[in-house]
Amino acid sequence: MQLFLAKSEDMESKEPKEQLQDFLVMTEEVEGYVKKTLKLNDKQYEKLEEMEFEETVELANKIASKMLGIDPEAAEKVAKKPKK
Repeated sequence: MQLFLAKSEDMESKEPKEQLQDFLVMTEEVEGYVKKTLKLNDKQYEKLEEMEFEETVELANKIASKMLGIDPEAAEKVAKKPKK
């Protein structure tokens, strides 16, 4: 899921149709990751589908960070640092 999100960051260079397709696939990937990882039942998954995409991605990132033993706050600080 993380790799797919990283590859999808370059959406601006794509045609609108490709952007939409990538967004739909990305949404399915993120929701599927959360559903499988947390072993959500259908009722819980419905609530996940009602969330905004950004909220779902944030949740997926928190799950991945916890699983990998990464401190989310430290990772966020590193991500915000200007690149050299």
